[in-house]
Amino acid sequence: MATLNQLVKIQQQVETAQVKLDEYKKKRREMIKSLGLVIPSFGYPRSEAFVSHDGKPVRLWVNAWGDLEIEYLKF
Repeated sequence: MATLNQLVKIQQQVETAQVKLDEYKKKRREMIKSLGLVIPSFGYPRSEAFVSHDGKPVRLWVNAWGDLEIEYLKF
């Protein structure tokens, strides 16, 4: 059976992890902008870019939250 102390400890861990996640997301947005990729405004589904990753052609989508979707293309 769980105790209140265990619940409070888990809550603190969640809050700590959320702060770290927010830092990673901020850094990701900065990197997207520095690479010249577009983060679409809300209301637009996502932006699309064709780039090369490790010498392979890639279609890269970025949504309004900065999430990435990568599709490796086969030519």
